Amino acid sequence: MDSDTHADASRRTLAHRSVVEEYMVQLGTAAERSARTIALFGSLAFLLIGIPVGVITLGAIGIVAPLLIAVFLCVRFEFLVRRARTRIVSQRLCLSCGYTLLRTPVDGEDSGRCPECGRRFWAASYAG
Repeated sequence: MDSDTHADASRRTLAHRSVVEEYMVQLGTAAERSARTIALFGSLAFLLIGIPVGVITLGAIGIVAPLLIAVFLCVRFEFLVRRARTRIVSQRLCLSCGYTLLRTPVDGEDSGRCPECGRRFWAASYAG
């Protein structure tokens, strides 16, 4: 009877081992698959949202970077135009042709015309 109990226990242990080993194999396969997926896409973001990280990164570089460059160039251009216009007005030059307006007569409306190109200018903006 004692040997029968021992054989039963041995069989149960063997059965338990095979179940545990099978579970470990399945767990190992799943872990290996996850590790390959993480290695393939670079992070867990793919597993969380389903979009490869490379696509998100390329999207950010491909869309956001040109927009930032365009905004920077527009702001820079506006700054340069304002600086040039301020310099031209401070030197009392015509905005269209660059003719000096230092001794140009002013009409009764507090404005005058450039003798070179005919563009109107306001004397108040050219005041000393």
